[in-house]
Amino acid sequence: MTKQQRSRTAGFKLTSTAGKLPSPHDVHKTLQALTTPDAPTDEKRIPFTTAISPGQRALLEVAAEEQRLAMADVLHNALNHYFNHVYRIQDTALSDALQRKYTRKAKQT
Repeated sequence: MTKQQRSRTAGFKLTSTAGKLPSPHDVHKTLQALTTPDAPTDEKRIPFTTAISPGQRALLEVAAEEQRLAMADVLHNALNHYFNHVYRIQDTALSDALQRKYTRKAKQT
């Protein structure tokens, strides 16, 4: 009779103290929550160049890295927060006219 070979893992036994792995659905849900950008993706962006101080640019880069977003998305979120919660526009007619103008310009590019 030949001797039977034991497998390499034959000596290991799973016990109830072993940790549970998350389901693929839970992993996908967590990854989606971490990588989904907050900025709207259906808006077209126009190139925006401005003089940002080096300190503010560094803060913008750090915030973008921490949130795993583009710097443009972080700037978009910051401006939305500012104009929705900090400073309310008084002249809504001018605001609407400028928004229409820039929306048209974005559609052309």
